[in-house]
Amino acid sequence: MIQRRQKHYIIQEPDEELHQVMAGDVPQGIVKALSKVLPDKSIAYKIFMEKEGQQIELLAEGVSSLEDYNKVTEKFEQEMLLPHGNRWQEIKPEIIVRE
Repeated sequence: MIQRRQKHYIIQEPDEELHQVMAGDVPQGIVKALSKVLPDKSIAYKIFMEKEGQQIELLAEGVSSLEDYNKVTEKFEQEMLLPHGNRWQEIKPEIIVRE
């Protein structure tokens, strides 16, 4: 199960807005999706897996429309999370605003 007591910190630049942070368990570790809204309203995202031993594997990253971002996260949920009986869970991170 996702470590609910683990604190998550997100650095937010002055010209961007946090969109979403999600996580889901898989046997190899925890898959996380982080997205931010850029000034032009596009979505910048990274999807990665945190493996045991603090290893991080980048699975996808990009800048897209909200619609395309939703398609990417749905695909990862279908292919990586649902086969193990899991779904994305939204995480409420601590936000550090960079000035």
